[in-house]
Amino acid sequence: MLDQLPAGVGWLVIDTDDLRLAGAPGHAFEAFESVPARELDGHDLISFREGAGLRAAADKVLRAADATPNIIVESNEMPVLVGLVGHGLGLAILPVAFIEQSRYPIWSRPLDPPIRPSLINCRRVVADTGWCVPTPVPPGPPPRSQRCHDTRAPRRE
Repeated sequence: MLDQLPAGVGWLVIDTDDLRLAGAPGHAFEAFESVPARELDGHDLISFREGAGLRAAADKVLRAADATPNIIVESNEMPVLVGLVGHGLGLAILPVAFIEQSRYPIWSRPLDPPIRPSLINCRRVVADTGWCVPTPVPPGPPPRSQRCHDTRAPRRE
């Protein structure tokens, strides 16, 4: 996805997410300490919509495990996803923070291999400074942790 950013837009990794398998009480996976991604093959899965970064991270791990779950519902609305899982309508791969804050009694288990996508902030690159922030730009180069990744050459009109 980052290779699809327009010229002049850079990115900075700000954190890492932790996606877990979530389900309603009583599902067989609740007894697992961690769930091998391969085990999701053929299971009903509530998912983010295609094109969402978290969906892409989960799909990449599932493809590598040769698992093809049956996607029964797609949504990018976190309360909808958590609510559907909480009502027992299927399993979902969700950020652990939302599972922990759920008002529903849902369980979560890490997947094997784990899914830990980077959380990325995209901003306009300030030309020739390395800063990935809105103007005004502070004097001097940014610290390494705040240096913007701008791997694309400026687009020529």
